[in-house]
Amino acid sequence: HGVFDPVEHRWFLDAESKQQRVKFKLLMPHRLTVAYPTSQTVFIQAHHQQTPVAGMLFLLHAPAATYHMGWTNDDGRRLNAHTLMLWRASQILHDRGLQQLDLGTLDTQTEPGLARFKLGTGAKPHRLGQTWLHLPAVSPLLRAFRRRGGFPSGLLS
Repeated sequence: HGVFDPVEHRWFLDAESKQQRVKFKLLMPHRLTVAYPTSQTVFIQAHHQQTPVAGMLFLLHAPAATYHMGWTNDDGRRLNAHTLMLWRASQILHDRGLQQLDLGTLDTQTEPGLARFKLGTGAKPHRLGQTWLHLPAVSPLLRAFRRRGGFPSGLLS
């Protein structure tokens, strides 16, 4: 574990981008990730036989942290790498005095496995209020999704 370095951890950004395309996810652009102050990040990676099998990136904003993105491959899933990594992250974040970890969206409809993983950590779901975000560059894309019935989770609809 350590701070996130966009150059050294390029493999993680590339793997996570591929994961987004395969799963048809629309997440925060990597420009945001790269622009975040590296001193306010914790990056944890797992290797099996010298090959990366999983990674997790946390953004720190005291007194809390946010699970920003993660990636794993079949070997990482088989080895339960994310379970171990999240446990290790909780220790690291606690040692830094952080009191809360936001695991992000809980979507039991389109991501039941991920929701099960998050709830299995002991996380407590909280319903949040609506948020409005105006992004002129992506407005045509969002309008197209809305015409098709919105996102499966109901986000941005």
